[in-house]
Amino acid sequence: AQKGELAEKEVHDTAFALHLVGWLKVRSTFMLGHVQGDTFALSYFRRWLEEKHISPEAGTMEWVRLWEINTGLPPPLRYQHLLCVKDRRKYKNRKVHILTTLERTQINRFEHEAALRQQTEQDMSFGG
Repeated sequence: AQKGELAEKEVHDTAFALHLVGWLKVRSTFMLGHVQGDTFALSYFRRWLEEKHISPEAGTMEWVRLWEINTGLPPPLRYQHLLCVKDRRKYKNRKVHILTTLERTQINRFEHEAALRQQTEQDMSFGG
């Protein structure tokens, strides 16, 4: 949780310094958001995220999804502030989500190892 909070602070501070407005949902491994602002500021912010300038203490962003279209938006989509969406789920729900993610990662790793083992066995049977 602390990595997510640190990542959120770093991303928010950078976007705020660039005078961007909109919303950001930052966690330790991913980020979603819709920001508006100057075209140069938007491209700098996107490049800053893509080049992973977030400190190692804040975690590693596996993916970033950022909607940044700022031209021709009708007034209901015109933001005036920058805010971060907090994770308001109870600990129990977050724990279930974390455990599900870990299980899915472990299953993927086992499937990958099994496929490699099967490929190795097939290579040996054809070669020998």
